[in-house]
Amino acid sequence: MALPLHLIGLARLGLPLIDGAEVEELAAVCAELRRYAFLLTIAPPRLRGGTGVPVNPQAIF
Repeated sequence: MALPLHLIGLARLGLPLIDGAEVEELAAVCAELRRYAFLLTIAPPRLRGGTGVPVNPQAIF
């Protein structure tokens, strides 16, 4: 099976896969707050069969 993580995670479980996330600002906020647990929300646009869409992830403390 080619790319099993993509087939199972994306298609069956609806898990978002984020490539190239820039997390430096998030790490700085975590260090400032001394909190490293947060809720990550990601709401991609609903496009049938779409892949590689831009998203705006949010970390909620």
